[in-house]
Amino acid sequence: MEAGFKLSNALNHEITPAKILLQPLQETLVKVKFTPTHFDFAETAELTVSTQEIGDWRFYLAGRGQKPESVSLQEVSCSINSENQFAIKYNTQKGSKTPSRTRS
Repeated sequence: MEAGFKLSNALNHEITPAKILLQPLQETLVKVKFTPTHFDFAETAELTVSTQEIGDWRFYLAGRGQKPESVSLQEVSCSINSENQFAIKYNTQKGSKTPSRTRS
């Protein structure tokens, strides 16, 4: 059976898949992606999964963002009347402290 869902904080939480299918006597995987907008406090949401047959199931979500670690200073410069493009790529993997820089 297909279940509908309502998410109270779609700014910080994303649910996949877009359609939740429930099968009798089976588990259903629903992924929650948390994207923080603050570091000072936990951001919460309520996920309500609903069907006519079994009613509403409520799940409470909470997450707190981690402040980024310091990175080394990257210098970007350009001469007068010339064009340069710089792309600074940030490695978001845990444990990485310095961004990599590409120049084109």
